[in-house]
Parts: sequence; structure tokens; C-alpha cells
Amino acid sequence: MQTSLKKLYSKKLAKYLNVIMIKKLMNITCQQATFLTSKKEARQISVVENIKLALHFSICEGCKRFASQTKFIGINAKHAESFT
Repeated sequence: MQTSLKKLYSKKLAKYLNVIMIKKLMNITCQQATFLTSKKEARQISVVENIKLALHFSICEGCKRFASQTKFIGINAKHAESFT
């Protein structure tokens, strides 16, 4: 019984530590999110960077709004170039 209990706890601990590591690796600051947003407007970003942004946008309304405004400005700037 002791060994099966130890195995269960070690599996749960390993799973918990994996979740913490993933959160730490995927969590970015607002400064990093705005940088990635600007980088995304200029050129394509990696899949990992896209995932990091999506996760950050799910918890940060301000950065999500910044991305929306940046996209809006980019689209309108391209549209304005066609008139000049």
C-alpha cells in the first residue's frame, strides 16, 4: 500500500510541477506582449510566440485592446498608402 501511495503522490507532484513550469514558460509580461504584438504587425511570429500572446490576451484586457488598435492602425495605414 505504501509504494502505491508513493507512486500516486509522485505522479501528482510531477504533474503539478509540469503545470507550474508550463505556466512560467508561457507567461509573459505586458511589455513582452506589446513587443510581440508590434513584431506580429511587422512580420510573422513563431507558433510559440502566438500561443504566448493568446494566453496573455486571455487574462489581460489592456494588451488585447492594444493588439486590436495596432491591427486597426496597420490596416488603415496600408489602405491610406493606396491613395498617395
